[in-house]
Amino acid sequence: MAAWVARDAQAVVTQAEPVAIWGIKQPSVSQALQQLVGSGAVDVLPRKGGEPLQYLLAGATLLALG
Repeated sequence: MAAWVARDAQAVVTQAEPVAIWGIKQPSVSQALQQLVGSGAVDVLPRKGGEPLQYLLAGATLLALG
């Protein structure tokens, strides 16, 4: 999370960005994002057509880490 915040805390990202930021493989990123969404640390935006899901840090997470 700290790397995400350091890069751009308010950025909307797809799963591809955390793969690069965190240096882990896509299945692990998918699992981590599911857990972060479930805990309320990250919000997932509604999907638009066939585009990849987009994620952003939740407000409380921004306050805690920002």
